[in-house]
Amino acid sequence: SMRDARQRDASGALPDGSPLSPPAREAHEITRLREALICKLTRQSTLTDARIANALRAVPRHSFVPEASLQRSYEDSVVPVKHVGDELVSTLSQPSAIVVMLEQLQVQDGMRVLEIGTGTGYNAALLAALAGPKGKVTTVDIDEDLSRHAEIVLDRLGCSTVHVQTGDGFLGVPEHAPYDRIELSVATPAISPAWTSQLVDGGLFVGPIRVKGMQFLTPAFRKNGAQLVSESIHACHFVPMRGSRTANISTYRLPVRPNLRFVWESPDEFPAGLLTRILRQERKVLDEVPVSWPAAAYILLTNEAAFYTES
Repeated sequence: SMRDARQRDASGALPDGSPLSPPAREAHEITRLREALICKLTRQSTLTDARIANALRAVPRHSFVPEASLQRSYEDSVVPVKHVGDELVSTLSQPSAIVVMLEQLQVQDGMRVLEIGTGTGYNAALLAALAGPKGKVTTVDIDEDLSRHAEIVLDRLGCSTVHVQTGDGFLGVPEHAPYDRIELSVATPAISPAWTSQLVDGGLFVGPIRVKGMQFLTPAFRKNGAQLVSESIHACHFVPMRGSRTANISTYRLPVRPNLRFVWESPDEFPAGLLTRILRQERKVLDEVPVSWPAAAYILLTNEAAFYTES
């Protein structure tokens, strides 16, 4: 109505002080939270591309996590989605991490994009907004429950250019190849040959790569013939990829701190006993005693509870 179209103040009321209807009040709150998030990401220089900002405005993030509050949905934080036992296997990724990777990916109108790790479907919707009506987004997830839920939400939002598939993302989706862009929304210990073969020459591949235990490396590779050449690298943390062809990474807990989890990638035996003894010892600050460097080095090397600090 003409009345509801009038400018609203920050409280969500009309200028004459009359309250908004519940649907209008919710819509006002969504707009406020979304714009606050975009403003924060822009102020931090995380978000610099106006097309990505418009995609964030066009795709309702809260629709993909209906169990979360509006406030939680639009915070710059991860929203847990699914656990298997006590392990978190799927999340709605942190907006700043999503934006960093989208800026690296440089999706243009009409492009064909493959996403590995559908999750909630939110990132696929953003990719579709960036690729436009002439583009095509294929997204694959190994978890049928997640892909089915994502497909329902994407259909409801009218994302007709997104194809959702259940399968092992390590194999890509050859039936819709080749792709101009490939993005991983999960962390991988290796780059699958299927991804490189399904990527056009000159195309971009972006994804979190695990290197020697480091979980935060997210490079953008440009395909140049048989090579992948890194163009940029950022730090983003994602849940690990699942599937028969991904490396199994062992995790351990110790009877010291229940929330402390160790990721162990070495072929050697996990030093559970040593770490338990170290963690159980209380820190002791001794009186200052002048010690030569050789003596200090000997103490640090032979006493597992000793450590060095500079004041």
